[in-house]
Amino acid sequence: MKRIIVIIGSVIASLVLGLMECQEPVKKENGPDGKTEKIVWKKNEYEALAPSVVDSIRFLKLNEDEEAFLKGIHQIKIYRDTIYVFDRLGQNKLVSFDKAGHFIQQFSRKGNGPEEYALLWDFDVDAQYVYLYDRASMRMLYYTHTGKFIKSQSTLFRAKSFVALANGNFLFSLEKGKDGKEVCLADSSLAIQKTYLSYQKGETDDRITDNLFQKVNDTIYYNKVVNDSVYVFSNQGELLKCMLFDFNGENVPKEAQQSYTKLVATGGKEEYTYFYDCPMICHHKIIGSVFHRGKKGVFLYDEEKQQGGIKEWIPQQIGLSDIILPLTSTSNYVVGWMESSIWEACADSKDLSLDLIKHLEEGGRILVFYYIH
Repeated sequence: MKRIIVIIGSVIASLVLGLMECQEPVKKENGPDGKTEKIVWKKNEYEALAPSVVDSIRFLKLNEDEEAFLKGIHQIKIYRDTIYVFDRLGQNKLVSFDKAGHFIQQFSRKGNGPEEYALLWDFDVDAQYVYLYDRASMRMLYYTHTGKFIKSQSTLFRAKSFVALANGNFLFSLEKGKDGKEVCLADSSLAIQKTYLSYQKGETDDRITDNLFQKVNDTIYYNKVVNDSVYVFSNQGELLKCMLFDFNGENVPKEAQQSYTKLVATGGKEEYTYFYDCPMICHHKIIGSVFHRGKKGVFLYDEEKQQGGIKEWIPQQIGLSDIILPLTSTSNYVVGWMESSIWEACADSKDLSLDLIKHLEEGGRILVFYYIH
């Protein structure tokens, strides 16, 4: 039985440095110098694998008052004892909570001021700053962990996602433009130094993904929805390898990966298997959210056992111990979240404490920490 524990620069400098970009991008589906690791599984072994993946579960109530209220959760990041929660499409704001789930603060607000954003699209946290990227005005806002505004820097590109690196540089995933750049390395002044991946001829950019990057310890993973290649970077921004996933012969054909809208319109969403959010790796376990023949599900793969499988999110067939809506991870656990509709779909929903059930029934949300073997 699993243990379930309830706990409660400047633009000119950017122009100059942008001319320093070098090296041709690697070909998609390949890592540097052809370093590609293939992940292959021949049959669905989820039920046999799952008991050896999740060791215990911890639930944490998010106490959302009026200022902390969120319409949805699209990203979660944890730095030291602070939990950062981002609602991109609803309230479009970033808020933080302490380790007991109590609201701390909101970072910046919508507006036209120098400390405000027009459209907050991504964020990251490191030892020095909380970074907010305003996609509409193409600039990065820098804040202290206590919410004090420090500065802003413009970018010469429109980014979709980014991750702050240990050396002060950044990895960016760019909105498709005339130059076709997709994943780039930028320096501390946000000037592009190197292009790792480029959009392919005919490829569209028509799908919003919550997490294009996943940072786990000293490793960064990148995956774009429908694409079965996951690119692995060091915390210095070096491309290390490509992980190529074989979903038991159900991968989206390469020609159908060019447009998500077209894939859905032609019924491919109900036919194939693919990641719709960047997977993460914890204790040699690969964990990710997938669409499997039209249904959402969780993908598990044990790199050491070379076993994998998918659990579809079918009401009254999923359980509290299944890794639901994973959004981030650390070296020891994966974090998902739950609201009332998700809780009600669980076959073992009544196993939660009365306090947690009341919180969900009153419209609250719960973070779920899945501790991994």
